[in-house]
Amino acid sequence: MNRSSQSLFSSISLPWLAILVVASLGLGAWLGIRQRHSLRSGSASSAATKSEAFEHGPSPTTVAYNFMRAGNQTERLRWVRKPEKVAAEMEEFFSHGHGASESMVSLSPMESALTDVNSYEPFAVELTNGARRLLCVVRENGSAKVDFEAYARHGSVPWEDLLSGTVKEASEVRVLIQKTDYYNFEFADDQHWLDFTATTPDLDSSLHLYVSKDNSDIKTLNKLGSGEGLGVTVAIRAHGESYLKRQFEITALLATDWVIPDKTE
Repeated sequence: MNRSSQSLFSSISLPWLAILVVASLGLGAWLGIRQRHSLRSGSASSAATKSEAFEHGPSPTTVAYNFMRAGNQTERLRWVRKPEKVAAEMEEFFSHGHGASESMVSLSPMESALTDVNSYEPFAVELTNGARRLLCVVRENGSAKVDFEAYARHGSVPWEDLLSGTVKEASEVRVLIQKTDYYNFEFADDQHWLDFTATTPDLDSSLHLYVSKDNSDIKTLNKLGSGEGLGVTVAIRAHGESYLKRQFEITALLATDWVIPDKTE
């Protein structure tokens, strides 16, 4: 349904308001959805795969607790994936970012999300401020390591810079997507674009992300977006001043999750 003749505000319908209400549930709802989906899709071989995935060092549960209980940067670096890559952003996150005011209340294991390419164990972390985070313990060289970028919902560019137009594109953002039906302004042509509502607990309202129907990732995104709002890691860019309407193009699908697979593992 093309709404190019309508304004941004007059186009909001009751179904759209319902989507906003669902999106406002944030990460907590997604964790529950993800857990139920994983339980439904588990297989008899998952236990054997789980035991073989982490050959060295502490168990994923121990690593998750050690990371959450660590009191400084040196301790945290022992438990994270690719410490040399994430050291600076992790220091900033726990010194001046959200991590500076967050501490763990509980850590709940979820059904395993082990795959052939990238093995990890997911945990739901409840924090003292009432928020929740997804913590993924990944297989790295046979050992269990926390994927800090998934935990922090890391983006290559701060959301405030993207939404102000200071920066027009980001090579990596983590969001929850659900397929919707809003076409307007720079993305008015519904024959060329497919629309998704994107949410993140780091923003107080949703975005619209569009993928070109010529993009090779469209089939995967279309399938994911038809679900209950699942996490993806994508690259995005603004078209002209589309950032003013919170609209961006998805230029690449990096992962059908918040953990980016390491092809060397």
